[in-house]
Amino acid sequence: MDRRRKVELFEQIRREYTHGVGTIQGTAKKVGVHRRIVRQALASAIPPERRLAIRRQPQLEPVKEFIDAILQADQQAPRKQRHTAKRIWQRIGQERPGATVSASTVRRFVRQRREEPGQAARETFVPQVYEWDCVSLRTVPFVGARTTTKEPLFVASKNVHFL
Repeated sequence: MDRRRKVELFEQIRREYTHGVGTIQGTAKKVGVHRRIVRQALASAIPPERRLAIRRQPQLEPVKEFIDAILQADQQAPRKQRHTAKRIWQRIGQERPGATVSASTVRRFVRQRREEPGQAARETFVPQVYEWDCVSLRTVPFVGARTTTKEPLFVASKNVHFL
């Protein structure tokens, strides 16, 4: 179940408990969930994060240092000369013939390593400076169902300068 659907489910459970049945067991039966989920929803409107199991990676363990060394060397290389995950997998096959690791496993590991702090690509942004040109207070007619009224409206315009 994706995160948004679970938040909506928690909202439905909390609403049913407060305005409907009023008991944990009754709410669980009506919504079709376990009583533990109802208790979690009543404790907090935000569902807890899913715990991921930390598993060993027996195929990847022997080549982790090798991949890390390649990625570390790529930090100083020009961007176009850096290793792709596929090229790293090919080098593992050539230089470490005893290692039997799949290309998808290498891709996933390289992606995780590159997303770590200090490894990610630079974020580029353009700083902007705003200078207010014109600030005025105008009266504007608002048309309602039966009446038209004039209300004050604050109007500001600005020039955007790129540094």
